[in-house]
Amino acid sequence: MNRNLNTNKALYFGLFFMIATFFSCSIPTNFYIQNLTNKTQKIKIYHGLKSGTNLDDVLLNSFTLYYRNEIINPKKFKEIQNDLTLNFTQPTDSTLVVYLKPKSTTQIVKTNNYRWVNWFIKSVTIANNNINVSQLRAASKKMKHDYVYIIEEP
Repeated sequence: MNRNLNTNKALYFGLFFMIATFFSCSIPTNFYIQNLTNKTQKIKIYHGLKSGTNLDDVLLNSFTLYYRNEIINPKKFKEIQNDLTLNFTQPTDSTLVVYLKPKSTTQIVKTNNYRWVNWFIKSVTIANNNINVSQLRAASKKMKHDYVYIIEEP
């Protein structure tokens, strides 16, 4: 009887440990835009944050807007100490406007577990073309856990 009780305790502990591990796993998943053109590109980002959210705090944690004046992949982007940040305007509570420099790579959102999809980004407008987040994800190049949307000359 005592042995059965110990077996049940071990089983419950193992089950608890597996569930706790499963729910605490976090995978960094960032979203980048590369501007391969020779022109500065105006980008409107429609986000899903609630009105009144202090966007400066959110920018520090998620909407990074870091950029490099070169076309590089996410792995190299993460290896470089980056202090170049794009300026933005906020015309409405749910919109950011940034200007991507020519021949550059910009980290738009830094999240975990693909939260940039639907949680942070609802849609993006590039060259007067509105792209919803599903289309954006489908048109982006997946590199390990990151996504890179590429703007090319028409």
